[in-house]
Amino acid sequence: MLTRISKRNFFHNYFEDNLCNIKRTWESINNLLGRKRKAVKHITSLKRPGYDQISYNSSELPDIINKYFSSLLAIILPPKCLTHIRNFLNIFQYHVMLLLSQYTKVMMNLTHPTTDPYQCFQSLTESLKK
Repeated sequence: MLTRISKRNFFHNYFEDNLCNIKRTWESINNLLGRKRKAVKHITSLKRPGYDQISYNSSELPDIINKYFSSLLAIILPPKCLTHIRNFLNIFQYHVMLLLSQYTKVMMNLTHPTTDPYQCFQSLTESLKK
C-alpha cells in the first residue's frame, strides 16, 4: 500500500513540475509505457528519377526529392489547377520584381544628396498601395 501511494505521489509531483515542459512529460509517458526511441535513419542515397543512376551526393538529394514530389503533383492535380498555379506564380514573380525595382529606385534616390528621404519613403508606400 505504501509503494502505491509513493508511486502516485512521485508521478503526480513529476508531472506537476513538468507541466510546462511537454518534451519531458512525453518522455516520462513513453518510459512508463515501455516505448523506446527509434533510431534515426539518414538518407545516404537516392535513385535519380528517369535514370538508372544512384546519387550519393548529399547536396543533390533535396533536388531529387523535390523533382519526385513535383512530378507527383503534376499527376495528381488536373491541368486546369496547374495552369492556375503557374499563373499565380507568374503574377507573384511580377510583383516581386516590381517591388524590387521600386526599392532600387528609392535607394538610388536616397543616395543622391539632393533627395529628401521622407519623399522617397512616401513614393515607395504609394507605389506599394497600387
